[in-house]
Amino acid sequence: MFGVPPVSRTYWRSLGQIADSPEYRAALEREFPEGASELPEGVTRREMMMLLGAFIVYQSYRLVHAFTVGMLILTLFDLIVVVLTWREYGRQRERLSARR
Repeated sequence: MFGVPPVSRTYWRSLGQIADSPEYRAALEREFPEGASELPEGVTRREMMMLLGAFIVYQSYRLVHAFTVGMLILTLFDLIVVVLTWREYGRQRERLSARR
């Protein structure tokens, strides 16, 4: 209608993606290197959760003795990260137990 082409649902990040240049492909491969989402060897999720928990306890201590809005926001953010990580860890355990 009115000479306007239909809307395409194909999304792209940059002109490099459209051109499919070798430079774009190289940058795409470097963006998420293999193993980037894995924890370092020797660090378990339980240890990471304990570290985050200890950090939240320290932040709470700081909030009681020297309240700042920034520290409150940071503490709430850390709590959200812990809750989301805990839920994801539980879901992964359920998936693994369902496979067995």
